[in-house]
Amino acid sequence: MLPRPKAHGELVETGLYAVVRHPIYGAGLLAFSGYGLAATSWPSLALVGPLALLWAEKAKREEAWLAAQYPGYEAYRRRVRRRFVPGLF
Repeated sequence: MLPRPKAHGELVETGLYAVVRHPIYGAGLLAFSGYGLAATSWPSLALVGPLALLWAEKAKREEAWLAAQYPGYEAYRRRVRRRFVPGLF
């Protein structure tokens, strides 16, 4: 539920991670938003906001662990400003 970095892992800064720091959360938010729009389900759309807030808090905890494990994480965080969706959030 709260994934910690692997002991012998490495910081990935390429691919989608060069654009956003948590692409899987961004993809989830876009998918849930798309479903809500396609199904015209206002309750589904209404839940995207709280989900985004929950995942933002989760991402903060994960980023603290990443910063503790990888010395270059702070520079990466400054360079890649968006967490989930380029240009938005």
